[in-house]
Amino acid sequence: MVYPSTVLFALALSLSTTSLVSAAGSHGSSIHLNHNKVLANVARKAGFEAHQARILEENLATPKSIRKRDGGRCKTKISSNSNDNSSSSSSAFVETPSSTQTQAQAQTSIPAVNAIAKPTATSSVWQEASATTTSSAWQEASTTSVWQEQPSTSSGAWRAAATTTSAWQAPAQVSVSVSIGGSGNILNINDLTCGWSGATEDSPNGSQEWLNCGVNGAGWTPPFVAVGELKTVDLKTAIGQSGSVFAPCAPYVDIMYSVGEEFNIPPIMIAAFAMQESTCQPGVVGQGGEQGLMQISKDKCANAPGGNCQDPWYNIHTSVSYFASTLNGNGGNVLLAIGTYNGWYSGLTYSSATAARWSSCCRCQNNLDYLYSFTNGFLQGKNGYSMGSIQNLAVC
Repeated sequence: MVYPSTVLFALALSLSTTSLVSAAGSHGSSIHLNHNKVLANVARKAGFEAHQARILEENLATPKSIRKRDGGRCKTKISSNSNDNSSSSSSAFVETPSSTQTQAQAQTSIPAVNAIAKPTATSSVWQEASATTTSSAWQEASTTSVWQEQPSTSSGAWRAAATTTSAWQAPAQVSVSVSIGGSGNILNINDLTCGWSGATEDSPNGSQEWLNCGVNGAGWTPPFVAVGELKTVDLKTAIGQSGSVFAPCAPYVDIMYSVGEEFNIPPIMIAAFAMQESTCQPGVVGQGGEQGLMQISKDKCANAPGGNCQDPWYNIHTSVSYFASTLNGNGGNVLLAIGTYNGWYSGLTYSSATAARWSSCCRCQNNLDYLYSFTNGFLQGKNGYSMGSIQNLAVC
């Protein structure tokens, strides 16, 4: 027969009291003095044993569970003696299956992991580059040092583009001028530095401000124009006109055509140089000793036939050869080559061009109307001597 814990407690207390009374009668007053203390210790011990008995009784009467501090109960825990070892390889907390799941279901529904559960391929989280293409993650490509947007059909992610470049670079500039079409009778060019040519029917190769771009500022920066883009007329047609300015060049037309064909230079351009330099007079000697029709310098006369640097063929051929070499050397900019022939250079300013005005050689100035009168005057079969708005040589 099993007695309840309360009956056992009462019986123990009664026996302990009886023993103490008997002892007091046998041993006298000394034991009587400690009666209260001993009784209290016995009662305390008996109370503790009764408390333990109540806990044991409750555990026997209730199912095995985890009790929370607030008195509630957690979900039933999988028995420790089951064969489910699915959580033994995990260092993460996972939710246990409900009590209705079988042991086999628990084994298949709880994955084994090595860390906090790894996000799936469709997760919108930050992931390393090993994430799948469906991730909305930032990813770094191993072949680049810059971040670029590279959208794909299966991802809305920002990721590093797999390129071999380390920075965005500006495209190489092929030319500083571009043709913008328009009438074939005028030079329609838009230069990146100097802007639109400002060409008109009267100035088909551009305005003087455009041709002299930069002279009145930081320095001459000639717009890029190729030889074939310049608007010109045929030399023989120009000479055939009544009162042609090129009449003095008539004796040398065949030489000009022959040399022009050799160096791919329009004959009218050769005649324009001769008109600007000597008014097509083969015997002219410049103030610096320049010789003949084209006013070539003395250093170019070493191979002249019989030492005659004014020989028309030699003079023309030598000068055009020099001009063609200058043109090829500057990348084909004909305006720069024409200016160079007259002593201009990139960076030429108004003050440096006119510095000789107050010297003993006033006409040693650079003629700042040269390009305009050459391209819009002589190349059009016109008298270019009086053309231009600067006229800095007029004071000489």
